[in-house]
Amino acid sequence: MIASNKKSGHIVCRCEQVSEAEIQDAIQRGANCMDAVKHLTRAGMGRCQGGFCGNIVLNQLTNEMGIPPKQITKKGKDSFHIMQKGD
Repeated sequence: MIASNKKSGHIVCRCEQVSEAEIQDAIQRGANCMDAVKHLTRAGMGRCQGGFCGNIVLNQLTNEMGIPPKQITKKGKDSFHIMQKGD
């Protein structure tokens, strides 16, 4: 698998052994928020609860969806993952 897709060898979630390719696949299949990625891949469900992989998942969502991090939600409508001062 790594020979065909190097992202398969890049482990993003150490606790649950989820690769970058698995997260990318979940997003392409329709995961559009942090919890959707979590439910499809288990990234963020381990001992650290996303402490190590949360930012990487957030960045993959922003890159794949083409939107700024501020627009990524935890669980959909108005549950924004990042709040800026004054929001």
